[in-house]
Amino acid sequence: MILEYYSIMKDVVNKIVSVFQEKSLCTPKIVKIASALNEPPTTIHYNIKKMEENGQILSYKPVFDFKKLNRAYCAYSLITLGQKHYGSPEEIAEKLALSDLVESIDIGADYQLILKTRTKDVEEFYAFMKQCIKDYDFAHTKTITSLKQIKSEFRTLENKKEK
Repeated sequence: MILEYYSIMKDVVNKIVSVFQEKSLCTPKIVKIASALNEPPTTIHYNIKKMEENGQILSYKPVFDFKKLNRAYCAYSLITLGQKHYGSPEEIAEKLALSDLVESIDIGADYQLILKTRTKDVEEFYAFMKQCIKDYDFAHTKTITSLKQIKSEFRTLENKKEK
């Protein structure tokens, strides 16, 4: 009976991932932190709230296994903007940040943009970059592909055997 219930449930995994990323809905486990630090949970809660109010904590987010989410292809692109957008990297970065494929984007010195993308595969990445080059007048790009991620969001990822 229970298995039948789960087999008819709607698959909303991608929607859940989007909400986690957009709304930062993960929260700290205060009791676990208190136990690890040997401090009362109220002290931990107070300090976390204080850090949030001071802007020291900007958001909470989960660490995903992107391979299982069909976003295993990770690339870092170093981008030089063309003359049309050379003086406005923030404007282009804000537009690029709207894409679900963009994990992070920074303004750089040697390159105007440092873009981290997560796509299903190299073909999806290629199509995305091809469109970006056209839309945002990229003068030059240099892409570095990640073969395997060992640490993410200050957390060392477990070394599990491939199945």
